[in-house]
Amino acid sequence: MTFTRLAGRRLLFWRVLWCAYVAWVLAMALGPMTVGLDLPLGDKMLHFGAFLVMLVAFPFRISWPTLWIPTALTVSLSGFIEIAQDLSPAWGRHPEFLDFFAGVLGGLLGLGLRLLALKKTTNAR
Repeated sequence: MTFTRLAGRRLLFWRVLWCAYVAWVLAMALGPMTVGLDLPLGDKMLHFGAFLVMLVAFPFRISWPTLWIPTALTVSLSGFIEIAQDLSPAWGRHPEFLDFFAGVLGGLLGLGLRLLALKKTTNAR
């Protein structure tokens, strides 16, 4: 097997794994409430952490001209979760602007960390 073919399969694996993670985040955010953290801002930390991981592990090329794509993904997915929670109040979920804000903030921090790592690896070459 050639190196290019192996690298392509590895990239496909990480992209499928990332899509599965996004689906899991959506299922956890929109399904019945099962996790109850006793911390005052526990729910906000979950939103923040989920989007932080999602953007740090973003398995697609990020460059300055295409920076709007992961940014739009972060804002739209975080907003979609809150709107969908408003449409399904029977599960004990309620939309909150602070959840939306925590998701966006986590995603933007994850994107910033990703760009910082990209800059460091580019400068190291």
